[in-house]
Amino acid sequence: MVEASGPNAKEIAYWNGANGRKWVRFQESMDRMLQPLSRQAMEVAGIVEGQSVLDVGCGCGGTSLDLARRVGPGGSVTGIDISTEMLARAVARAAAEPDLPLRFLNADASVETWAEPRDHAFSRMGVMFFRDPVASFANIRSALKPGGRFTFVCWGNRARNPWRSIPMAVAERHIELPASAPPDEPGPFAFADGNRARQILTDAGFAEVRVEVLECDLLLGDTVEGAAEHAVQLGPLGNILREAPEDVQVRVADEMREAMTPYLRSDGVRLGASCWLATAAAP
Repeated sequence: MVEASGPNAKEIAYWNGANGRKWVRFQESMDRMLQPLSRQAMEVAGIVEGQSVLDVGCGCGGTSLDLARRVGPGGSVTGIDISTEMLARAVARAAAEPDLPLRFLNADASVETWAEPRDHAFSRMGVMFFRDPVASFANIRSALKPGGRFTFVCWGNRARNPWRSIPMAVAERHIELPASAPPDEPGPFAFADGNRARQILTDAGFAEVRVEVLECDLLLGDTVEGAAEHAVQLGPLGNILREAPEDVQVRVADEMREAMTPYLRSDGVRLGASCWLATAAAP
């Protein structure tokens, strides 16, 4: 297990505790929810057979598996994450496809020393948690060959993400929610300002920096009940509700099901999301 020390000690402890276990529990629903984002990002990145890829913040391995299928036997993929429990799930999933050119590394991408340069670095929602993002991105850049590409997806403006704002509005009727984190604080919306993401990439030494909007509807669950459970269990809201009285948790859960009902479609409950798709090149 990577030691909970250095600038990202708080995040290492966070993702090796209850929250890491929760993501393992919801791995299948999270992969279905986020796969449209990673699929579009991989297409934009232009990752093809024979290339070497570093998957930053790979979590339970869904993106690493997809990348390994893309690069094929002539390529290689290394998934890196600080969470041991999530990586254990990733390793177990990869065991079902033993011929994939895939390995996993329990380490902090902001300080890891890279043995060999790669063609691409990729991340789906895994780069917003660095305490010093400029230094961390610079270290990721050092993992790339000259001309290598870095592509990542991160959450955009909070107000344009109903998958988050609707559950938070339900909870706010029953409990006092903490103030939003400052824009430079690690967290899901650390790069809500696309200009900040662009500047960090530039300051980290990347060239050809582009940050574009990527929007789609996300599948929160096959049913209203599943979507409501997803909403109250994961992320900051799950941590807040865990500390609330039981009767409050019950009321929030009941109202969450009501809030999800209007968004039920033939294939499940879908809510809108707005993200940034960032691309850059190592000089």
